[in-house]
Amino acid sequence: MDYKQSISLMVKGFLLLVFLSGCSEELSTGSKIEPESLEIIGTHTATLYYDMEIELEYGASGGDGVYRYRYIQNPDPEDRDEDEEFIFNPLELEVENNDAGKPSFSLKGIIKPEVGVAVEDLQTGTFSYQIEITDGKTTKVQTFEYDLQINKLALGTDGTNATEGVVDNNEAGKLLDFVKAGRAAEICDEIGTNLYEEKTLPNGVKVYPFVMKVTLDAPIVEPVEYFYRFESRYNEQFPERDKANIDLARPNVDFLVEERSIIFKPGQTACVVYVNLLDDAIVEGAEEFTLEFYDTKGALTDLGLSSHTITIADNEPLVFYDPKQVIRNEGDKVVGSFSLRTPYQHPVSIQVSIDQENTTASSDDYLLEPSNGVVTIAPGDLEASYSVSLLANNDSLDSEIDEIVSVVTDIDGFLDVTPYEITINEWPLTVADEIVGKEANTQKAIAIDVAESGVVSVLLEGFSVFDEEQAIVIGRHRDGTKKKLIVKYAKLSKIS
Repeated sequence: MDYKQSISLMVKGFLLLVFLSGCSEELSTGSKIEPESLEIIGTHTATLYYDMEIELEYGASGGDGVYRYRYIQNPDPEDRDEDEEFIFNPLELEVENNDAGKPSFSLKGIIKPEVGVAVEDLQTGTFSYQIEITDGKTTKVQTFEYDLQINKLALGTDGTNATEGVVDNNEAGKLLDFVKAGRAAEICDEIGTNLYEEKTLPNGVKVYPFVMKVTLDAPIVEPVEYFYRFESRYNEQFPERDKANIDLARPNVDFLVEERSIIFKPGQTACVVYVNLLDDAIVEGAEEFTLEFYDTKGALTDLGLSSHTITIADNEPLVFYDPKQVIRNEGDKVVGSFSLRTPYQHPVSIQVSIDQENTTASSDDYLLEPSNGVVTIAPGDLEASYSVSLLANNDSLDSEIDEIVSVVTDIDGFLDVTPYEITINEWPLTVADEIVGKEANTQKAIAIDVAESGVVSVLLEGFSVFDEEQAIVIGRHRDGTKKKLIVKYAKLSKIS
């Protein structure tokens, strides 16, 4: 390398140093970049339950990226506003640092109720806590809230409407699908061990399970067992179709009276309860009975609404019946009919009886057939009937009051119809009341007329006290009493 080349390289190197020095000075004159402020990332509200395993997850940002966290159960008094009411926070939590891929941490713990404290006396509502975060240089405290509740048992919202003679195990099927989908930890062990299918008991009775889903608000850390039973307000002191028992399911006739229990293990939140329904051939309206959760054992939970009404819809077809109010004479027969729109594959039975409370006729004035009062529409038929025969007997000849026969059925209530009422027409037959043919009277009947109102008018031929020929009209009501202003006299020149 010659002398000129060496000088050239030295000049170029010097210029490069000068340039770099200028750039460095320019960069160093800018403002200092501060790190972002510390921030805890996560929900500021949560709903928590007693006897629940709690894990609240949070993230962090800002600072130099190296954090420490602290849970503050109850803030120091000097950190609270003077007018702020202090509410003790019962939630004790521990911090678990998860700073692996990205800054995060969890608060974990369990809220256990105090021993001996009744469910209704436990603390519930909104409480506050704080989390402190620091990167070694800066410290920040943030406030969070949670809503503390008591875990409740709840009956599914899909309804409690059952149908007589029909198996309904859909809710069990849905939970079984969850088990097959890998969520068995959430479902009670009852699912999968019971098929909830129609079956015949050893005594020959066929039962039809009706299945209902029950859930807990949240998973629990200890097992809990719920005891339940089925009851009805049906009064065995009265007949099944008495007004006192209308709309009420009859125990061991419409449903089996049973008591059983279900168990939720830790982590499980869904299960089922069921009742065995029965089927009969009696036409009836919708009937109700009660599912009652009456006791619990294990983890702290609230039974919530412990009593639930179940409605059974009848599976027999609707019967058409049109009772009337009629007036008939002794010797007549009155027929009442029941009919169906379409044939039915099973017999349909209706109970017919005489309402003794509203019947004024004596038992020897009428004859109800069939004598046992059971009217049955045979399978495939569309109609069946009953009859009431009005008997001719030796009633008192002085009777002037019509008697009534009131016929009721066990379907009057839910069809919302009045009883079939038969009035037996009575007529005064005493000799003193006879007008035509009376021995002491020489008057001769010319004509007779019966009006729609029941007034009977008789036209008589006779003579006045002056021995003048005249016509007399005498009228009587159907009950034998005289009609006012009905006796009239007319002088006759000729009676034809």
